[in-house]
Amino acid sequence: MLIESFSEDRNLLLSLFSLADDSQRQIASYISLGEVLVAREGDLIAGHLQILEADHAGVFELKSMAVSPSHQGRGIGRSLVEAAVVRCRIRGGHRLIVSTATADIGNLRFYQRLGFRMYRIVRDAFTPLEATQRRNWSMEYRCVTRFFLNVISVPDQQASKSMGHMQTR
Repeated sequence: MLIESFSEDRNLLLSLFSLADDSQRQIASYISLGEVLVAREGDLIAGHLQILEADHAGVFELKSMAVSPSHQGRGIGRSLVEAAVVRCRIRGGHRLIVSTATADIGNLRFYQRLGFRMYRIVRDAFTPLEATQRRNWSMEYRCVTRFFLNVISVPDQQASKSMGHMQTR
């Protein structure tokens, strides 16, 4: 599996972005921002991860990440997150944040296993209008608490180890 920066037309990744966010309007508002990493298996792109610079120096946001259903459970998501941590660290980052809704218990567990820890909970994260514009609006509207998690950059030794088991460009 090759993890690399993606410099092609990001609309080619729209199906992956749609796995991570069911609002096409929201995707359109951020798809062109930041840096996108992809996991390639030959010519096939199996997953993506998007990193944005946040409002504070040294803080980055993991905005979007998805692995195609046929490739899930193989460690691709973990490899993408590890590569993102290293990438943020190289760019002077000391914090990588991600947010997920309460309906995504599996996502919370995934990020916590990778070292992310909860630092903020926002209730009523979706307004009724936003909720009705999403495909799964009834679930989104009932589960409106959003969890924010962050991970502090890995120490040099761990970053080197992470880079050693994946190929990056």
